[in-house]
Amino acid sequence: MEVGLEMFEIDWDGGDGDNCDASPTFSMLSSGERVVKTIRVEVESMVESHFGDVMDDLSQRYGEMVGNHSRVH
Repeated sequence: MEVGLEMFEIDWDGGDGDNCDASPTFSMLSSGERVVKTIRVEVESMVESHFGDVMDDLSQRYGEMVGNHSRVH
C-alpha cells in the first residue's frame, strides 16, 4: 500500500494568499477564527474519533489563543 502526502503553503490568516475569491463572510472573520477554521477542516475527524464531540469548545479556545498571539506579534 502506497501512501502519499501533499503539503500546501497557506498564509497565517488561514488563506491561500489570494483573497479575491474569499467570501465576504470569511473575510470578516478575525485572524484567529480563520486559522481555526483552516486547521479544523484537517483535524476534526481525527480528534472526534479519539475524544468525542469536543471540536466546538476546542476550536473556540484555540481561536482565542491564536487571536491573542497575532495581536501581540
